[in-house]
Amino acid sequence: MAVLPKLRQFQSKVSRLKATKVAGVVLTSRSDLLTFIEPFMLPAPSICRTLSTTPSAEEALAILGSEYLVVPQDAICFGVDGVCLTGPTQIRWMKQLLDLPGNFCLHVDGKYKLHHAEWILITLGTHCNKLVGVTSMHITNTFIPLVYMMTREHESNGACIMLSGALDVVTMRCFGKKLEPGALMADHSAGIRMGYKTVWPDVPIGQCWPHIKRKYHEGEFCSKKHPHFELIGVCLDAVHMAQSEDMRDFLICMIGPVWDSWGEKWNLRSFWNEYMVHPWDNWSIGLFDCMLATPSQQTEESWHKLILRSRIPGMFKGSTASVMKVAQYCRICSQCTVEYTRKYI
Repeated sequence: MAVLPKLRQFQSKVSRLKATKVAGVVLTSRSDLLTFIEPFMLPAPSICRTLSTTPSAEEALAILGSEYLVVPQDAICFGVDGVCLTGPTQIRWMKQLLDLPGNFCLHVDGKYKLHHAEWILITLGTHCNKLVGVTSMHITNTFIPLVYMMTREHESNGACIMLSGALDVVTMRCFGKKLEPGALMADHSAGIRMGYKTVWPDVPIGQCWPHIKRKYHEGEFCSKKHPHFELIGVCLDAVHMAQSEDMRDFLICMIGPVWDSWGEKWNLRSFWNEYMVHPWDNWSIGLFDCMLATPSQQTEESWHKLILRSRIPGMFKGSTASVMKVAQYCRICSQCTVEYTRKYI
């Protein structure tokens, strides 16, 4: 008697069929991936250096005319099934950042809605500001993607170390220098933090304040019926607006006894241990000397939302080969940036 498949088995089969509905191979192993990306690998350093020495050389023009470029890294060393990619436009942006040591901020975020079977997209980039308008002035924050990663290890330590290191691999190969960011921003992710600390151990790391504020308003940290719900919000705002590390530490020392006085039922012990102690008490605006550095991931989040409204998410439903050939090419070469705008005060 035939045994009917379980619901989970059926759902797994449907997912596999969706991943292969566009004609093409599906890269399931590391060896398949390495074989596929070999033709797109960033050239040897002697060829890449022509970008800075003789930009009009045939080798340099060939690099700048590439659809996209694979960063040469040994994923096995990181325990990762994945690949980091960049493009000629991104390389030009990196060259500009080399002239701004300590004066730019980097962001990393994984987008789980932009997934291909078990593979997700993680992006590393920076942002810039500009003042626009005549009668009504606005500050626009534009996210600038630099390196992309497709991986099956979702924001793991190895994947984030590989992604962060990819930036130095590209700049060293093309320009003989490493980038020197002034600040690093991320969500509440241990993997991204590990990647940052491994590559840039002395650069301060910030955590996204809007994520914390949103979760508070949604009642994720404590019920909206908490007898001190509004006071908790005032305390969080005060810590966020601290103008220095000493001010933040003073405020936390003052807030702690007040929350403890509410008793075990109401004192938000789990939130305190997760967001109010080192190293996760890093969401105050006065912790960073780097220009344009505030504890926020909103520019990259807005950029991801723009991507989701484009045709690219549909492309991620193709085969892995199709995704690598089409979707990544569209992402990198379209220079899809978004301006997160707020009223200038």
